[in-house]
Amino acid sequence: MGDPLSIGFFVASLALDAIATSSQNDALAAESEAAARQAEAEIEELDRQREFVDEEAATQKSARVRQADKDDATMQVGLVIMGGAGSVNEARLSQEVGYYEGLDIARLEGNRRRQAESLKASQESSKQTALNIGIQNKAQARGNTYSFLSSAVKTGASTFGKKPGAGAKVPAPKPSASFNSLNWQL
Repeated sequence: MGDPLSIGFFVASLALDAIATSSQNDALAAESEAAARQAEAEIEELDRQREFVDEEAATQKSARVRQADKDDATMQVGLVIMGGAGSVNEARLSQEVGYYEGLDIARLEGNRRRQAESLKASQESSKQTALNIGIQNKAQARGNTYSFLSSAVKTGASTFGKKPGAGAKVPAPKPSASFNSLNWQL
């Protein structure tokens, strides 16, 4: 099989490789967790901003309604003073004030909706970024593990394997039934 010194070096090398692989995988897991926490914090901040946008839009719409009411009242007082109260002009002017009030409120609501949609898109982007980092890190951790296993097999083969003579054929290993039945996930 091999002399004790070779076996000792093999075991030590294997242990150090296992520790390094574990450390790399732990770092990847920590990075994934940090990305998830960051995304959660960004989402909370964007929720706060959406609430602020909603409150600000409600305040602006309320102020615009008050201004329209004030403008309508001022117009009616002016018409009373000038003797035009109850005329067709009063009705037209009152409708015009209401029309512009409606346009302004619709514009404010449209702005609010666009800002809210933009913030929602930013939330989705934060979620997707954290998810992608997690997926990439899991794949990297699997790659690290496979690399470790491959290195261990190669080191073992070079340390303990018999070197075939000239012209000798080395048969290809056949996977065992237990190897084929493992649930390999990406």
